[in-house]
Amino acid sequence: MNILRAALSVVGSAPPDRARLIDANTKKATRVEAVKHAREKLESQQTVVDEADQLARVAAAAQSKAREFRTEWARGGCKWSDTRELQALEAKALEASAAAEHATTNADVVRKMLPGSASALQSAEFDVRGADDEITAAISLIVVAEAAELCASYEQAAKVYLELRAQVLGVRWAITPPWRLANLNTMSPTIEAQELIDATLRRAEIKTFEAERESADARDYLNGTDFEARWRESLQASWRARAAALLRDPNAK
Repeated sequence: MNILRAALSVVGSAPPDRARLIDANTKKATRVEAVKHAREKLESQQTVVDEADQLARVAAAAQSKAREFRTEWARGGCKWSDTRELQALEAKALEASAAAEHATTNADVVRKMLPGSASALQSAEFDVRGADDEITAAISLIVVAEAAELCASYEQAAKVYLELRAQVLGVRWAITPPWRLANLNTMSPTIEAQELIDATLRRAEIKTFEAERESADARDYLNGTDFEARWRESLQASWRARAAALLRDPNAK
């Protein structure tokens, strides 16, 4: 299958044009805004709950302080000078308790909504990741389309290789008469010529990329070097730069 057609079959049948990338960017901007609103909503609700908890602690502390002072006031003979201070502490405790009760009432309502708000934020963030995937797909299609000439040259070279290999094999078959192969007690007089052809075929054999680079990977592993990794990076560099340019500006030339 043509490489470009294969890439299109993975991400969909839409043409790899800039309109798709622009549309994906627009979607992301909208979804990022939705995340912002969802996060602000959740944070506001959490603030209400946190403030209610804080007011409850303040009220508890004020009541404790008033209670302790009341005990000391009673032990000290209920002095008038201390009574005024006790009244002030009790007033503060009552005020703090009222504020805490009011805040708790509100927080109880808000607290029930927190799971839904958290879920909405997660959903919005998931949508942003989906938009990122769409952007990546659109950029990938543009890059593959721009590499179409390279891919076509590769396929043509492979076709030429297969045709030449068949012709070389024709030479090999021509110097290997069947009656010589059948005579196991007699060495074929063409053995030297066969070995020359076989050596040519071995040198020109196209392996899988992984098999071809296996020795290079092993050499780097044993020597603690990274020549293979840097070589692979160099093959990607210009295309990565192109993808980065499209990510910054869908209309980049």
